[in-house]
Amino acid sequence: MCKVIKTRILLLFLLIAAICVQIQCYTTDYSQINAHLERSKATENTGKLIFRIEPDQKEYYPGAPIYLIFSLENVDTIPFFVNKRFMVGSPDSSPFCREVYLYLYLPTSDSLPRQRILFLREVADPTRELFVPLWPGDKIHSDKHLLNPYYEIDEVGKYKVVGVYENYWGPEFGFRNAWMGKIESEPVEFQVLPAE
Repeated sequence: MCKVIKTRILLLFLLIAAICVQIQCYTTDYSQINAHLERSKATENTGKLIFRIEPDQKEYYPGAPIYLIFSLENVDTIPFFVNKRFMVGSPDSSPFCREVYLYLYLPTSDSLPRQRILFLREVADPTRELFVPLWPGDKIHSDKHLLNPYYEIDEVGKYKVVGVYENYWGPEFGFRNAWMGKIESEPVEFQVLPAE
């Protein structure tokens, strides 16, 4: 009985700690974030970059995992460094807690489906190793990102998803020519078929 109580207390403590870490992403001292954001925007490198998202398939059945793959392509004539972390987060969270956020539109309307609570996980700052040179004409791809935890995708029909890539990191790691700014992908579609 005592072991069960200790285990429950430990789990409760870990849950509270995880929630506090997530809340910190939303309630960090905004004066520091805003100052950093203003400095970054003042030196923003807005080289020509294309952000794309692609579902791993075009058709899914209800409940199937839906994966997206992100890519960045340098369509400029000069090289620059890019942040390849591709951390997905909420549009409402600080741009320092994520690089990508998504808008998913329902088959029956141009409204967003119910958004689920994002995973509670510690979000660390990116590291120097996450910045890679992107030469003119080069492209980098992300790993697969599971869409299901972020949205309830239970309606049959054609969905449209738009992604936004936003980065303001780089100079603090010595990358003065790091790409900084915000770009939106073209919309892509996938279909949820009726269950067999």
